[in-house]
Amino acid sequence: NRVISMGFDPISLAAAGATLAAGGVSALGSHMQGKTAKKASSANAESMDRQAAQVESDAATNMLRQRHNQNMAVAEQAARAGASGLTDEGSGSAAQQVVMRSVEADIADMGTKAQREASSLRHQADLTRWEGGQQHRSGNVVALGTVLRSAASAGRSLYGSSGSGVQRKPTQTVKK
Repeated sequence: NRVISMGFDPISLAAAGATLAAGGVSALGSHMQGKTAKKASSANAESMDRQAAQVESDAATNMLRQRHNQNMAVAEQAARAGASGLTDEGSGSAAQQVVMRSVEADIADMGTKAQREASSLRHQADLTRWEGGQQHRSGNVVALGTVLRSAASAGRSLYGSSGSGVQRKPTQTVKK
């Protein structure tokens, strides 16, 4: 009294095919979204790296300019001192040293500030790259989940329509 059927209803087959196709398209979209996020993050990170290099380059240029200005200021001070009859010894030398120390402190501060800013930009770039990688991986996981869900849904649809499994024939009751 058992019947096993393996025939599939054409409408169920079409529905299962549509489910699989929709799952595939959705999975592809998730994958592409993750890939695009990774590329955008990489581009943003490269921009931050270039900014960091520019900060360091600008600081180096400004530090050289400041040293040049320092040398000019010391030379002017020496010329004024010499014109007034002072020598490079004593108070004339002390005044030059004060100017030099002050300018060197400013130059050191410029370098330190530039290093901090460049380091911060590079750290942000690294975080941006990491986030892009995470988004890419997440997109792939979502894509895989979508494919598996679609396959399971299509399988359930086909299993239910095929009448597979063991079914009992209805029994008839005979009246006596």
